[in-house]
Amino acid sequence: MYVCICNAITEAELRHSVNNGARSLEDLQLDTGVASCCGTCADAAQAVLARHCPGAAACHAAPAAVAVAPVAMPSPVMRAPSVPSAPVFAPVRWVSRAPHAMAKAA
Repeated sequence: MYVCICNAITEAELRHSVNNGARSLEDLQLDTGVASCCGTCADAAQAVLARHCPGAAACHAAPAAVAVAPVAMPSPVMRAPSVPSAPVFAPVRWVSRAPHAMAKAA
């Protein structure tokens, strides 16, 4: 049965994603794309997650906070580009070859 009409995602695809480790709606969205368009199918996707999750505590537990160390970014350096002198070209005159631009013989 289709759960997400916008992205053509079936319940079987959601079950497969849960069996491969999806434990939240966000995991399902990243893995399958469910509920990423109009969002109408979010409740149905949550229901599939609740029915097929191997452990209720694992599926509904908040993810552990991950400590992220700040990274020092180098400051951007602005340098003038070294461009060799460009050759000088003669101007080009554009001439239309469209039929409506041609003079008609009288």
